[in-house]
Amino acid sequence: MGVSRRHAFGPRAVLALGIAGAAALCAAAALDFGDPAALVLARAQRSVEAEVDLVRLEFERRLRASEPFAEPLGQILESKVPAQPAAAAAGPASGTTPPAPAPSALAGVFDTLLDAALAAAASGDTATAIALVSQALADDKIAAAPERVAQAHLRALAWRHALGDGEAAAAHRAALFELPVELAREGLGYHFLAALAGEHERAALVRAHAGLAAGAIPLPRATDRVHFDAVTGLGFAQDPLFAALESAAAQRAPDLDWDAALHRAARERAALDAWLPAQRAAQASRWCVFSPAQTGGEPLPAQALAAYRDDGGALRGFVTTREHLTQTLARMSPSGLDVRVGTQDELAQGAERSPKDSVRSAAALLPGMDLWYRVQATSLGPELAAERRRVTLLRAGLVALGGLVALTALLAARALARERRLAELRSTFVASVSHDLRTPLASMLLLIDNLEHGRVATSQAREKYHAALRQETERLRRMVEGLLDASRVERGQGARVTRVTIDTAAYLDELERALIERAAVVGARVSTTRGALPQAVHLDPDAVRRAVWNLFENALRHGQSEDGRADVRIDVHGDERTLCFEVADSGPGVPARHREAIFEPFERLADRQARRGLADDAGTGLGLAIVRSIARSHGGDATCVDASDAHSVPGRQGARFKLELHVGKDGGAGPEEDAA
Repeated sequence: MGVSRRHAFGPRAVLALGIAGAAALCAAAALDFGDPAALVLARAQRSVEAEVDLVRLEFERRLRASEPFAEPLGQILESKVPAQPAAAAAGPASGTTPPAPAPSALAGVFDTLLDAALAAAASGDTATAIALVSQALADDKIAAAPERVAQAHLRALAWRHALGDGEAAAAHRAALFELPVELAREGLGYHFLAALAGEHERAALVRAHAGLAAGAIPLPRATDRVHFDAVTGLGFAQDPLFAALESAAAQRAPDLDWDAALHRAARERAALDAWLPAQRAAQASRWCVFSPAQTGGEPLPAQALAAYRDDGGALRGFVTTREHLTQTLARMSPSGLDVRVGTQDELAQGAERSPKDSVRSAAALLPGMDLWYRVQATSLGPELAAERRRVTLLRAGLVALGGLVALTALLAARALARERRLAELRSTFVASVSHDLRTPLASMLLLIDNLEHGRVATSQAREKYHAALRQETERLRRMVEGLLDASRVERGQGARVTRVTIDTAAYLDELERALIERAAVVGARVSTTRGALPQAVHLDPDAVRRAVWNLFENALRHGQSEDGRADVRIDVHGDERTLCFEVADSGPGVPARHREAIFEPFERLADRQARRGLADDAGTGLGLAIVRSIARSHGGDATCVDASDAHSVPGRQGARFKLELHVGKDGGAGPEEDAA
């Protein structure tokens, strides 16, 4: 009795401790956590005073960093060519030619022939034009200015190429390369024009590329410029003439670096220098900001800011906006306070219109520019509401935690009570099994004693005694196997099965006789029906017999009708792969909500009903768990189904259990099956 009381006191003690803990947590939720408004005001006061300097220092650091201090509008414009004098920045060569020698007395004849050739070509008479220019170039007595000679050879090259006379065109190109390299037409060297004209000639293109890269071949003054686009930001607009020259040269010799030959980087540096303010500050390794009105390119938006950084060997520039700058400064505020950027007058007007519940605002000049910034703790309504919500959630969390503690204590108390009940069931199970084991053992000892002392005189009596001994031995073996099954089920393991192939009819006949004999002992009525069945099945006959016997005993115990007598019907049907036993009784049946729970170990419907004063039973709660374990070890299952389904007992409302087994050679097998 003392042990029972200690078990009974355990769940109550756990429940009492849980309720006490829950009450303590609920009491803590009622404590004073301070005024949320005062906390918010104090935090905002400290943040405003500290973050003005923090933002300034962080912005100063960003001005010295290599990355842009704010989000650019589009890409960053960059030139890595060092600064050059203004005259050299336009191009590698000035485009001027040396003074021409004094024309001879026959120079006018050359000019007349060349002009006549140009006129003939303009009228479409290319042959006459070639003849006239060839005459002017062939007469050694005719002396002309080098520029006119170069022009004549270039025209003749183009006309010869148009007529398909490649050999003559190559001769004119060679003659052009014999002329001085500084000769230029409108600032563009004739050597470069000779390489581009006529049939592509690799050697001429390589020679022209080398001359351009070295600065020997003149180039005209470039007019590249910086332009602004709202989507892409800053960009270089290339001089149309240089763009055409680069395209034509790249088509003829794509493997050569024509960007370098045409000095594109120097032209972009010159365009960037022209775009920047004329008197820009000489601050190395630092971003500098200037007004859009100071730019030398296209106009920028009113709220735009232009910035540049000169590291000596590289010059970079980009355009941003006040909005992007404001967002950048706002991200520098650790507490997320409101930041505004503008002139001093604009910030002063904004401060006058600020909400009255603002705590503090302070303004300072942004380093390196004529704009100011202001850090302000704006309307504190959302923060106050958030602080109140935090306190409310804290109180609610404590109350919820108290409820969770109480619920946990309740579940723990129920678990302890269930453990106590399971311990009692195990004790009852051991006592019941011990009693059941003594019965066959006593019978066997009595039979053996009679045989040993010669009390059995005839051979027929001895045979009867031997049959009785075998029967009791088989009974004892079934009990032991049932105990092993119960032990495995309690450990969560499946039943051990050993499949063999047996004759179906003979097996069912033997099982039916045993069931009828058992029913006769307790005065029950039993009827059996068989449907379509395979000739042979592959199963564990002893395990299946135990499963059917458990269902039958369960029907005898719980399936009694109103007259106190059990009516049991057993239906057997199947096919080549499946064998199904259905055991129905005439008792009160099993409620639908309990049909799955009764297959759990030590779970009995009688326990649930006894707690409500409806029934009592001495069973252990392991029979149906063993039945399901055997069924699943055979690849099937055991279920409690609705009594109104097919194969039910007509006009009866009892319980019906279905035992389905896979009995084919390829049927499901349990975890410890042995092959037959």
